[in-house]
Order: sequence, then structure tokens, then C-alpha cells
Amino acid sequence: MISKRSYRILVVDDDTAIRRLCRDALEGAGYEVGIAMNGSEALEKLERETYDLVISDVDMPVIGGVELFNRAVKLYGYLKDRFIFITGNPTLAHISRIAGLNANYFIKPFKVSTLLERVDSLVGGNAYSEDGESTRRERRYPWQEDCFITEEALNIPIYSQTVDISSMGLKIRYSGRPFTPDSSMRVFIKKQGIRAKGVIRWSRPLNTRESVAGLEFVEPLPSSSVEVLAMNGA
Repeated sequence: MISKRSYRILVVDDDTAIRRLCRDALEGAGYEVGIAMNGSEALEKLERETYDLVISDVDMPVIGGVELFNRAVKLYGYLKDRFIFITGNPTLAHISRIAGLNANYFIKPFKVSTLLERVDSLVGGNAYSEDGESTRRERRYPWQEDCFITEEALNIPIYSQTVDISSMGLKIRYSGRPFTPDSSMRVFIKKQGIRAKGVIRWSRPLNTRESVAGLEFVEPLPSSSVEVLAMNGA
């Protein structure tokens, strides 16, 4: 059975009590949890880290839940079916907007059991990568480190920065076009003396200048080594 520690959930709400309730309940059930106070902060977190599920309030300052959903799904298509709204203002207009998105929702106040049942039903034993198809079930660690990646077909080193790491691969951010999926790559992390070979599993533009990609190692790194790297880089 896959541990829930592999699954990361982002809770977005401007109500401190709701954020704390969701975080405590989900962490108690074995999930990893990130929190954000509004949609703007949530988008920043989604840019830096990968989450398997988003739980969001509807009415929030700066960027509300519906706008967050639209922006997040445009950037990270795999989240379309892994987004739960919570609302304390269940008017016909609110529910109609959520229903129009074909999204899950429940109403405040809610039972912790309702929250956990809904989350379990959506995660359902699967952790999703950026493309929503291939899985990354192993433990991932946020980790920033300068590195060079080289597309073997072109043999031109490209400066990049890691976003997160696991024993099976890296999420990397770099200047330039998205890579072609299944491209063979070489990775060199000078500071750590790491040389590895991998395959691009997904890649997409991050903005007009940068791209982000997921790379799977040909030979996994030892889990203990990955934990040490992440702890030293924290």
C-alpha cells in the first residue's frame, strides 16, 4: 500500500482557523500539507512546488477561489479533477459557478470526516505528475540547487535550477523552450558532485522566458542520500 506521505495537498483559505483545522486533520491522516492565505499566494506555491490536490475557499481577498481554479488549471492541467472548493456562503450564485466548473465542493461548517472522505476519494492511491498521467509515488523534497542539464541529442549544457528532488528524479526550472518528452538527458550538479542520466517525462513553459520539466533518473539515487541533500539544502 502506498503511504499518504507521498501526497501533497495545498489548503487555501483566508480564515486562520479553517487553515489550521484542515492542516491538522490532513497531517493527522498522513498527508503532507501546504497552506496559503489567498489565491495569489497559492499560485506562488504551485509555481515552486508540486501538489496533488488543492482545497480552496471561494471568497478570498486578492485572488478568489474560482479565479485560482481557472489560473491553476490553465498552468497545471492535472489539477482540473483534483480541486475542492469550500464555502461558507452557499448562495445559488456561488453553487452555480462551482457547478459550472464541474468541481467538488462542500459547505462550512463541515465535519473532519467529510474532509478526509472527500480527499481520500480524489487522491485514491494515485500521486500525479505535472502531465496528470505518469506517477511519482516516492517521497519528494523541495530543494533548490544550481545544476547543468544536457540534452544528449544536442550536447549543449543548459544552466538550470532544481525545484524538488526524489530518489527517482528531479523537477527543474531553466531558461528556454520546453523539452520534448522522452528526451535523454545528462545532469551535473557541481556543488554536490552528482552526475546522472535521465529522461524527460513532461515539460511546459513557465512564462515567456522560462520552462519547467520533470526528469526521471535512469538509475535511482539512494533514498538516504536524497534525504541528506534535501536537509542540507533546506
